[in-house]
Amino acid sequence: MQKNGLFGFRGNRVALNFHFDFRTLTDVHGKKLFADLGNTTSETCCQNNLITDFQSGKHGLVFLEFLVLRAYEQEVGKNHNQYERDQLGHCLIHNISVLSSFRLSKKLHTAIKYIGWTAKLSYSKGRLKNFQVFPYLLTIFSSLYDLSDTYCSMFKKILWRISTRLRRLFGKNARTVWISHPIFLQHQPGPNHPDRPERISSIQTALKQEGIWRRLQTTEAPEIKDAQLALVHSRNYLHELEAAQPLPGKIHRIDDDTVICHDSLQAARFAAGAVVKAVDMVMNKKAWHAFCAIRPPGHHAHSNSAGGFCLVNNTAAGVMYAIAQYRLQRIAVIDFDVHFGDGTAEILQDDPRVMFFNLFETDIFPFPQAEQYAGNKNMLHTPLKPGTGSRIFRTTIREQWLPKLTAFRPELVLLSAGFDGHKQDETGRLNLHEADFAWLTHKIVQATASCQGRVVSVLEGGYTLESMSKSAAAHIRVLAGLSKADYVIAYQKHLKRGKSNNLTP
Repeated sequence: MQKNGLFGFRGNRVALNFHFDFRTLTDVHGKKLFADLGNTTSETCCQNNLITDFQSGKHGLVFLEFLVLRAYEQEVGKNHNQYERDQLGHCLIHNISVLSSFRLSKKLHTAIKYIGWTAKLSYSKGRLKNFQVFPYLLTIFSSLYDLSDTYCSMFKKILWRISTRLRRLFGKNARTVWISHPIFLQHQPGPNHPDRPERISSIQTALKQEGIWRRLQTTEAPEIKDAQLALVHSRNYLHELEAAQPLPGKIHRIDDDTVICHDSLQAARFAAGAVVKAVDMVMNKKAWHAFCAIRPPGHHAHSNSAGGFCLVNNTAAGVMYAIAQYRLQRIAVIDFDVHFGDGTAEILQDDPRVMFFNLFETDIFPFPQAEQYAGNKNMLHTPLKPGTGSRIFRTTIREQWLPKLTAFRPELVLLSAGFDGHKQDETGRLNLHEADFAWLTHKIVQATASCQGRVVSVLEGGYTLESMSKSAAAHIRVLAGLSKADYVIAYQKHLKRGKSNNLTP
């Protein structure tokens, strides 16, 4: 059988980059591991070998052996017939004995060095050094056996179980955090308004259907403090918002598009608080990446006015907080919503500490004129014509954004993540596919390696529930470091073959 990449995963490397030295394991760790050894169904001789190695002080080797066996039993034991269990079990047990013979080898010590903490699973193809490391232990399985597709898929699941057990053992969380709050459902601008409460729940449903939700850590957003909000908006404007707050059960129209109810202002304060919390988590290494599932959106909110469904500029609040709290000097803000981010542009203009990348369609709200996005050295505005498809979109990003983003070497990246550029969205006329948002996210993560994974994504637009939920799930899948979805791979193949952009997965 011809394999494509490690374990045949369509050419994508699943990288483990742990940085924990197993040679420092103590008897305490060993007792914790062997507490559930009584539930093990492995062969008795294998159990005896594990115990013998542990008692002789070879904790690191035992740790690897035990993790692989437990992951095998949990994944394979319930789902396969006896013959398949015997075949895969023989493969694992035999290779553990092979690993034992390399106990003192340089290769094994190198593997032990890299199979440590923090866990970093990625589907990168290895263009960056920190994405290329994967342990010698796992390559043994594919090198000694001509494995079927079923076994390759099973090894992938075993790999995930190993990383999950490591996280639990050492008290580590998943690499990507989902930040939201129930108050966002209380923002009710009206029954026919595009910014409906179901937007957030539809993303959650898509994440659960694709198996992504269980790979995320979740936390609730706090309310932003007045001092933090004052870094972005004038006090007069905030007082005006408070004065416009309607009574319960009523709504108030700020303009034709921007409608607030009694709980809207509080929801906006929690939305900005979510971004502030996300900045804290990625800066303090409590998460690699963060996705803020918030509403109302924010990138049309100016320093002294609301507009375009937006009350508070959430992304700008996160930027100013990061500068004030962590003294950052290079922050990249990337807005790929289909609408021009006029509020963010106004707040961040001429700030040398920020580089603003702004992609938008030219002839829709807020109808930007050329002079609005010309002449700012810290901003790269990228207008797209209606009907722009995947090829032009990707070529534009590759040629205009990625070189400048890499050269800027940001210390933190904030994404104004709007998914209304999808071809099915009701508010825009671009011709993008959900695979394009996965591709863009992947390229951003690659180009911003200087920030050491500190990426905060903030939900902006996307108003057709099906297309928005698929696009957001594809985006979060990349942030979570999971392998490419089948529809992403299929769409990329069609693009390479010269097929139309209008591919339905």
